[in-house]
Amino acid sequence: MKKPINYYLYKLKKYEIIGVSSLVILSVLALSYYFLLPNLRKAQEIFSQQKQLRARLTILRKKDELLSTIDSKVYQENINKLTGILPGSKDYVSLFNTFDNLQIESGVTILKTDLQLGSISTQSGKLKKDTLSSAFIIPVKIDIIGNIDQINNFINSLADLTNRIITVNNISWGSSADGLYKVSLDGNSYFYPLPSKIGGIDSPLVEINEKQQKILDTIAAIPAQRVDESEFVPLGKPNLFN
Repeated sequence: MKKPINYYLYKLKKYEIIGVSSLVILSVLALSYYFLLPNLRKAQEIFSQQKQLRARLTILRKKDELLSTIDSKVYQENINKLTGILPGSKDYVSLFNTFDNLQIESGVTILKTDLQLGSISTQSGKLKKDTLSSAFIIPVKIDIIGNIDQINNFINSLADLTNRIITVNNISWGSSADGLYKVSLDGNSYFYPLPSKIGGIDSPLVEINEKQQKILDTIAAIPAQRVDESEFVPLGKPNLFN
């Protein structure tokens, strides 16, 4: 039997409030999902970035406090000394200059210097590193002749921080004549390539410990070697056309 239309109108009116309420709720949920939820995620992202910025600001403040205690002039004045002692490259020229200076200062005569060119002419990535300092090693062998005092001065001058650092691994004493001894020294010189990248502005600074500070103070106390301009001898004519 077919139900009259009044029956359906009655049912519609009976559940009208529930239907409208459900439709409103579904509409609110849909609008919240498409419009409100992205804004909430954006707000959460902003809060996260704010937290990161506060952490970076804290690091920057600590970095600024540490830098304010450092005398930049000391580092600027001694950077040449530091690179002269431990250069950033193999720098054969400074190594031979070191041998010349050591010979003059100690009084010994250098008979022979042997650099293991095969091991130091390769790329830095293939070079052998010192296990304690991480610096690259240049194996050297030096044959000298002199008296006891001269040889002692020569050995002590190898690591007095005025020339390239050279450590001695083995000393072989040869025959003596007229108070002179032939000595062969096997050791290492070093170089430490400067980093190609520096840390970010908010990266923490590496603090210098007490031992490192003593080394810097020792280097700072070494007088800078200056060339007297009066010793230069003019070459040629000032004016080629006169």
